[in-house]
Amino acid sequence: MGVLGLLILASGFLAGALSGGAAGAFSFVLFPLQQLLWATSGLFFAYRTLPNFIVATAVGLSVTREFLTSTRSFAGAWTVTLVASLSLYVWAALTLIWSPSYASGSELIFQGIPYVILMVILVPFAVHGIEQTAALRTGILIFGTATLATISISPEFTYWGGRLVFQFSSEARTNPLALGELGGLMLLAATLDSTERRTVRNRLLRGTAITVGLIGMLQSGSRGQLVGAVLTAIAFIPVARSIVNFRRFATTVLIVLTLLVVVPLLASKLLEATALNRWDSADIQDASAGRLENILDIFNVWARNPLAWIIGLGANAFTTVTGAGSEGWIHNLSAEITFEYGAIGVLLFGVAITSAFRDSVWLFDRFRDDPSKRADLAFILGATAFEFFLTQKQSHLWGDISLFGLMCILSRLRSTEVINDREHSTSADVDLANA
Repeated sequence: MGVLGLLILASGFLAGALSGGAAGAFSFVLFPLQQLLWATSGLFFAYRTLPNFIVATAVGLSVTREFLTSTRSFAGAWTVTLVASLSLYVWAALTLIWSPSYASGSELIFQGIPYVILMVILVPFAVHGIEQTAALRTGILIFGTATLATISISPEFTYWGGRLVFQFSSEARTNPLALGELGGLMLLAATLDSTERRTVRNRLLRGTAITVGLIGMLQSGSRGQLVGAVLTAIAFIPVARSIVNFRRFATTVLIVLTLLVVVPLLASKLLEATALNRWDSADIQDASAGRLENILDIFNVWARNPLAWIIGLGANAFTTVTGAGSEGWIHNLSAEITFEYGAIGVLLFGVAITSAFRDSVWLFDRFRDDPSKRADLAFILGATAFEFFLTQKQSHLWGDISLFGLMCILSRLRSTEVINDREHSTSADVDLANA
């Protein structure tokens, strides 16, 4: 398995260095890939940040290559969405000053800063045009399938609490939700595609990606990822392609919906009893109730502190001011921003979302009559919606970085198109003047 992991890493590095879209895909596959490398390679187990540096280097080479070969590489890069997103992260770091959880908050922040630089700054620089989004989709299908398939059959991964993980020690293990998140992105990449690309090879790749992605979500116990990916796929099928045959559309929706039934049935056949409990309705209800209690606990503290309404309780304050500190964070990004970063954080988050949404509407109007580009845009839009859904049930601001990276990609796509229009207009004016 170690050879397969190294082959995926080497292939991803080479493709990423040569293509901005592949570099973006390499970044979205990073977390599951580094788990595979940790589990199967003594070198990467000893130097656990090495995969991060390799992926970042590939993205950096892609950005550098673009800078050296294009006269307008970074034109339009600093979008409203990017500035608002980075401002939110800066503000979140500043709230450490009054946070009662300085130690745990600073640990999350310092761990997250490299990923913010990679996903929010470098990846949108690499995936700067609609042409790169096709390579981004294909890269996620190929590298994602290879990574999850290898993890699935790797003996180094075992079940813990109903989830497939690699155990560093009796107390430390990998994050299984990263596998489910990648599986969800693969499902969207395979589903939200243009009918013009339905060659035999493309159908085979998409079908394999869907199968492996579903197995990854099943083995990692990623219930929310499965539901989120399926519902997002259904919602964005009309965005990916025009509905000219309602019967075919309804059939596609029914096929996708059956995944919500088929996967739990597969769980009952394939998983051991401890792993199967993750898919039990009672366990799902308990988990949902726990998330709601987290929000109510910190709300009660926030509501009694008027100053916190403006500036927030401080980074990771949840772990100190509530009785549920052992969970590490709230597990709901909207609640985290509201209660820990206050009205200032909400404003910055709102600006980033509003800007990305405005740019998305503009892009859809531009590409609605181009089947291939429309489908590629729909995948980015669907992935963004999927990541937003996940932020309402897991992780924290410094771990939910993919959402901000995707929003910044959308805004960068629009700024690039605007610049292209401006250049074409200028060129046409020059030609007219010379005529």
